[in-house]
Amino acid sequence: MIYIYEWKGYDAGCFQSVCIFMYYHLHTFQHQAVSFMLADMAMNIEAARLCTQRSAWEIDQGRRNTYYASIAKAFAADIANKCATDCVQVLPNKWS
Repeated sequence: MIYIYEWKGYDAGCFQSVCIFMYYHLHTFQHQAVSFMLADMAMNIEAARLCTQRSAWEIDQGRRNTYYASIAKAFAADIANKCATDCVQVLPNKWS
């Protein structure tokens, strides 16, 4: 069974659109390359979320977070761009 995840954050809408499309068109989801691409997107989005949470945790501890905030910003921006590009590759022309 394919689960549709609700992503809140960096590239949620694009990833969710691909998952919804895959739910209704299972023959596309059965391609191994598409499955790997979706897993890579999910992994990178979670890593960007953890970077952001680490930056917030540093603030909560009363320390400066400029180092972790810059890492989170740069990584999240790169991942959002990469995920958007991958989603456009996965979706057919009528969806993109």
